[in-house]
Amino acid sequence: MSVKNIPWTFHQFSDNVRVNGITENRVDGNDFYGSLSDLDSFRIR
Repeated sequence: MSVKNIPWTFHQFSDNVRVNGITENRVDGNDFYGSLSDLDSFRIR
């Protein structure tokens, strides 16, 4: 599925990504459409 011409902020492209330091391959792979400042605004403080 393409997200072209669809407004989006987060797009999950996989639920099986490998990340160094995490032993299981059950990490979500996501894209974020925005700036680092935009992403920081989602952070729980």
